[in-house]
Amino acid sequence: QQQQQQQRQQWLGTLRAGMQDAMSAKLGPGVRDDLLRLCAATIELHGLAWALGPSVIPCRHADPTKPLVPLMVRIAAVETRMGLEDRTVADICAASRTVLACITIFESVLHYVIETATDESAPLVDNFEAMYQALQEMAAAFIEGLGAFQADVAVSADAELIAIGCIRALAAWMAEETDTLIEALHAVMPTIWRIVARAEPEVRTTLVHMLLPGLLQHDDAWGASVQGGAAPTVLQAVPAIAASDAAAAAAGLDLLLDAFSTEDSAAAPAIDPRLLAQAADALAGAPALLVRLAGVRLASALAAVKGGVAPGNDTAAALIAALDALPRCKIDDDLVALHDAIVSLVGELMAAAPVLSSLPEVAAAFSQAAARDSGLSAALLGAPV
Repeated sequence: QQQQQQQRQQWLGTLRAGMQDAMSAKLGPGVRDDLLRLCAATIELHGLAWALGPSVIPCRHADPTKPLVPLMVRIAAVETRMGLEDRTVADICAASRTVLACITIFESVLHYVIETATDESAPLVDNFEAMYQALQEMAAAFIEGLGAFQADVAVSADAELIAIGCIRALAAWMAEETDTLIEALHAVMPTIWRIVARAEPEVRTTLVHMLLPGLLQHDDAWGASVQGGAAPTVLQAVPAIAASDAAAAAAGLDLLLDAFSTEDSAAAPAIDPRLLAQAADALAGAPALLVRLAGVRLASALAAVKGGVAPGNDTAAALIAALDALPRCKIDDDLVALHDAIVSLVGELMAAAPVLSSLPEVAAAFSQAAARDSGLSAALLGAPV
């Protein structure tokens, strides 16, 4: 086994030297594309570490003391721009294999730069600025490439694959603490969410999960997402995300509640009550998440009433679920702020739809909750809490 490991490392070292030599030569587009795809395939199998060291054999065209990664990402940036900028969907599909390889390189190098940015002893530290500039050019190209999908409702499987890859790469870029390209990202958010919404459920869940960290860091990006129809898509993904990452699912629900706190009431249209009910069923075994969802249901019901929808069974159900959730808010430190938000929403909803107070089931739920929470009585009267 040790011998196999040594042979593998020797092979990777030889490959690294050969790739560096080839990429430093004057090559035609087809050869460059093949080299980038080989780099991406090797990264998928062995990570980026194989490309970090110096050459182990003499190079004809390259300086053997210089690393491969900066050269690789610079060429990837050029090919990404050629494949995505000022292109139609058909043009993008023609370059799909190379663009997908560049996305793999982008994600791997971005992760490396972020992880080692503060380590002065890290390999390639002297190349970080140049590599980051190349990554920024690639991110801008991903945004422009997605812009080509704005006029295309139905696209081929290859085109969808590239679009999903671009979204995945931009999710990684957004998660970094930078406002670079943020305005361009805002503009493309509606397209991103349209593509995410029509993806297969498993892919949709993965993309939402990847997008959440960046949305949490950039409030304006989330606002643009809501306007782009993100709310139902995020809601549909939350139960599946919760199965492996409860914290991310909680963050997704918090973002949904925040959407209804915007001053622009049109920015957060009410969510289909059926989707909310399905999410409640799916989260029945996660009490803390269910409480957060109760807040979202209540906020969505209030948005519907304010939008002119007559209060009905769905509105009553949302109100009762929120009232039932209040005791949990008081015993969970993470939900204290949600308690105050729910109480405030209860007051707004009861003031906007006083007919709810005449429903026996609502009256009973309110009486039970008010017995444990004096603030609800003020909410019922529409007084500030």
